[in-house]
Formats: sequence, structure tokens, C-alpha cells
Amino acid sequence: MPKPYWQVKAQLTAGGLTFPAQWVPAKVYTDEEKRCVYQNIAQQVAQLCQQADVTVVTECETKREKAAAPLAFSLGSLQQACCRLWDMSPRQVLDTAQSLYEKYKATTYPRTDCGYLPESMRKGIPSVLDAIGRTDPEYAPLLSQLDKTMVSRI
Repeated sequence: MPKPYWQVKAQLTAGGLTFPAQWVPAKVYTDEEKRCVYQNIAQQVAQLCQQADVTVVTECETKREKAAAPLAFSLGSLQQACCRLWDMSPRQVLDTAQSLYEKYKATTYPRTDCGYLPESMRKGIPSVLDAIGRTDPEYAPLLSQLDKTMVSRI
């Protein structure tokens, strides 16, 4: 059964750099997963942090993490992203994607909800990348560096 817990996080600035910081609660305030289970304690810490003029960082942890590339856009996820980023309507996104598919062959068929390319489409990848390079020559140097034979999870 889920149990509530509280975290205190802040954005700190030092030497012109801004970085995230997180309060690490004392063992007496935590559960077996080292999460603060006392709301009043977390609130007191947050209040003290807001009142403090100077902060001392006592420990710094840096992690290098790898994340898998996202799957290809489905029409729905493409419409959501374009609306969020450029305030485009779903119709505008569909019309643009359809045009890119029909006129320039620069995308795959847009009217699908699948985030995966079928194996049968692999042979078309080089021609799609070439079409992108012809449509916008600014991408040519980047496209020339791609491994067109690489098989990804999509």
C-alpha cells in the first residue's frame, strides 16, 4: 500500500551556476526507503531554507545516466508536442505531416498511432534522410554523420 512521504528540493546558485539540491532527512525521520514520512518536519525544513541567506552544500553527487531515445511520434503524440511547442492545432499538424509525406517524402505515413517502424520500411530510411537533406540543406552535414544501417528499438 502506498505511503505518503515528503521531499524538500531547491534550486541553488553559486559561482554563476544554478543547480538542483535536495534535503536528505535524518534517519529518525525516514522510512525503510530513506524517505521523510513526517510532513511537519519537511515543512519546517522548507521554511528554514526559504529564510536562509546562505546555504552550505555538504555533499555533492553526480551521476551519468543513459536514457533510451524516445520512440517515433505517433500522430497523437506529434500533435501534442507541436501544440505545446508551437501552439499548432491538431489539424495544422496533420496537414503539415501529410504534406511532408506526400510532397517531400521526408516522413513516414502520418496517419498511424504506432511508435514503431515495420521492418519492411527499413529499406526506405536512406531515401527519407536524403529527402530531408534536399529539403533543408542545413541538415546535410548532420545527416552525413548518421549510421543509416543502425537498427534501433523502433
